[in-house]
Parts: sequence; structure tokens; C-alpha cells
Amino acid sequence: MIDYKDSIIENFRTISKIPRASGDEKRISDFLAAYARTKNLDVHQDDFYNLIIKKKSTIENYSGPAVILQGHMDMVYVKDSDSEHEYSEGIDVYEKDGFLYSKGTSLGADNGIAISYLMNLMDSKDIPHPDLEIVITVQEEVGLAGAAHIDASKLKGKNYINLDAENEGFFFVSCAGGVRSETRIPLYMTPSNSEKYSVKISVSGLKGGHSGMEIDKMRGNAIVLMARVLKYVGDHNEISLSNIECDGKANAIPNICRSSILCSDPEKINDDLRDMEAVLNSELNPLDQVKIETEVSKNESTISVYTKYTFSKIISMIQLLPNGVIHMDKSLKDMVETSANIGAIHTENDKLILLSSIRSSAESRKNEIIDKIKSLANIQGCESVFFNNYPGWEFNPDSSLRKISMESYTQLTGKEATLSSIHAGLECGYFDNMIENLDIVAFGPDVFDVHSPKERISIESAARIFELIVLILKKLSA
Repeated sequence: MIDYKDSIIENFRTISKIPRASGDEKRISDFLAAYARTKNLDVHQDDFYNLIIKKKSTIENYSGPAVILQGHMDMVYVKDSDSEHEYSEGIDVYEKDGFLYSKGTSLGADNGIAISYLMNLMDSKDIPHPDLEIVITVQEEVGLAGAAHIDASKLKGKNYINLDAENEGFFFVSCAGGVRSETRIPLYMTPSNSEKYSVKISVSGLKGGHSGMEIDKMRGNAIVLMARVLKYVGDHNEISLSNIECDGKANAIPNICRSSILCSDPEKINDDLRDMEAVLNSELNPLDQVKIETEVSKNESTISVYTKYTFSKIISMIQLLPNGVIHMDKSLKDMVETSANIGAIHTENDKLILLSSIRSSAESRKNEIIDKIKSLANIQGCESVFFNNYPGWEFNPDSSLRKISMESYTQLTGKEATLSSIHAGLECGYFDNMIENLDIVAFGPDVFDVHSPKERISIESAARIFELIVLILKKLSA
């Protein structure tokens, strides 16, 4: 078998010299377009700098379908706090103990290794393959924006291999689509009455995590827990709520939330909070150690607080909004199909805004959650707004491409391939949505500590995955 290791590393070093953070892809796009043209390939570069590059089959008189191979050219650029590296210098790649690293910055193996593979395919004359449609997108790392603007009418292939994965031996067969939502609660204020004390409450000590990849870990959501805390305290005391906030993100499970109340007996409040802290810790994952902390001060003046009706509505909306795992996948064991995450809460003018992320690999389930939020907001006299809607990729139990890919991996390595899914967005969702009856699989080599200065890629794994691509293409061209 031909050893492609040297050319893979050489290609990777070449593209690493070109700065290519998300939103700054013109130079790398122009370079790849020029590279393809030197190989006499058909090149289409759109206004966003996405590339579609077509290469004819190496099989004489080939008349079968084309194969789409896809990766993204942008990377997440981060550097060590003490690094003097300048972004304009490109990435300084070095080899150590069988891995490629970068000096003081993220490596960009996500997804630069795919670009290296695709350059090899553009250049090769001895790899048997069908007609190839090589798609290299921009801005994958900032909301899959490049894939959203691909002109799919230029693609004829029905087999699509996505090369944006970081675990060798795992073959991804579905991904979640998603949408962000804002639930806007109207705020009505009133002057505080006889409450003498202000109590600031914080709920913390939670693990948090990615709202897609770690939603199945059943980790506590600080906003949801704060609503329970305030409900419990309000049921047992005369209190007024003056503020609630969580400076989080839609795609992260919040690990801290803060509120402020007014009351007459802060000692009783503290006793109730200790009781609630014990209850929550008895319920949650041991990784979550809930801490409810307070800061008490004397209230010397009249301040504005939420009306009791507004207070009740805020608690009701937080408790009733979908949150956590909603449906498990019926085809893939232990995989989440549909989830929601309340990730942030803040005040904007006269409204309290709850920011949520909704994910599902089934478009109908995602739409079901959207409809539920709309109905709930309507009943409660609130407003719901939805944005950043991207499609998912549903599991295809009859995929022949998956079967060929997994069998080829076992043939190549002697190891069993693992079927997997990801409860987060992949560009596969857009392509699945744009091209009818598209057969899809996603895989890649071992890449560790992605998007960090510790990022590294196994050279042997990178070489094996390219050999796998070659074997799959050979079978598809037969």
C-alpha cells in the first residue's frame, strides 16, 4: 500500500502557514482554488469563499454517480496567555512523539486535516475513484454559516463523506438540528412595601457543560434550580423579587444564577435555603454540589420590585419551559434525539428574556418543541422569538455508504467500527436538507484538545484515515 503520510503532513504544513480563522477565509480559499486549477480541475468559488471542486473519475469510461467529500477550511484560533505568536504569522506546526502540535496556539487540525486529504485527492493520479465533488466550506465554527450558503444545484453526488470528526473508529450517522429561542416576559414593577432586608441569593457549585454533548449527563441547570429555590422560599415567606439573572449562553448548561429578594426575616430565609440546598443535593448527580449562598443587607430605601403577578409568571415560565432530555433516539442506543436548554436570563428594557437552545435530530420533534414554547408563551401573555435555525440529519437505517465505510475500516485495521451520533450541529444537516436521498457518513482521525493550544493530531491515525478514504472510493468506483 502506498504511504501517504509524508504528503498529508506536507499539505497540512502548507495550509497552516495561511491564517484562516472563521470569517478570514479569502486567502486560504484563493490558495485552494489556485491549487485545484493547477491540477486542471473544475473550480467554483462563491461569494462567501466556499469552494466546489470537481475531478473526473480515474476509472476509464466511468458512468456511475459522483461522490461528495467535504471539510471546512476555517479554524478556531486561540493562543496561550503568555504566547507572543501573531495571528498573521500562520500556525507554527511541529512534530513530537507521533503527533503534530503547534507552538503556543491551536493547531487547526479541526478541520485542516480534511483539507490536506482533499489536496491529496486533487493531486493523485493513481487512486481509483469515482467522479469527485470536493466541497470546502467557510465559517463552520461560527454557526455552520458556509454550508448554509452552498449552491447544492451544482452537486450531483448521492454519496457524501464528511471528514469533520475527531475520533478514529467512530462513524457518525446522525446529528442534531437546532434553533435558539427567546421567551420575553413583560415586567411590571411596584414600590417595595415593608420589607426591611435585601437578600442576594446565588445558586452555584454545578458542573455545567455543553448543552448538546453533555445534556444526557443530567447535570443541574442553575436557572431551573433558582426558580425552585425562589418558589420554595416564596411559599414559606412574604418576599418580593427585585432581580434574577444568569449571564450564560444558549449552548451551555448554566452553572450559576443570581437573584435578589426583599424580606422581613432573613434568618428564616436562610433556614429555608439550607433545607432546599439539602433537597437539591439529594436529587442531583454527585458531580453537582449545589451551593446556595446569600448576602444580606439592610434595606434603607424604597426600591422597585416585581409585582406578585410578575414574580409568579417568571417562576412559572422557567418551570414550564422545556429543559433537559426530552426524547431518546429510537434507533441508536443511549443517544439523545431531542433536548432543550435554558441557558441565560437577563433584563432588557421592560422585559425579562429567557434564552434557550433546542436540539433534535428529527425535524418534526424540533418543530414540536417550538410549537410548545409558542403555546406556553401565548397562554402566559409572553412573546416567543426563534432564530439561528439549522437542520439536523436523521439516522438512515438503510445506508449503504455507512456499511461500506464501517466494513472498510475493519478490513483495514482489524478493529470493529463504532456507530455513533452527535447531539450537536454538523454541516451534514444542511447537505441532507438540500440534496434529496443523500447517503451520508462522517468520520475522521484522532484529534485531541480541539480548539485549544494543546490541540494535537495523531500522525498514524491521520494516515490510516486517508487510507480508509482511498479504500472506500475504490469500492464505490467498482
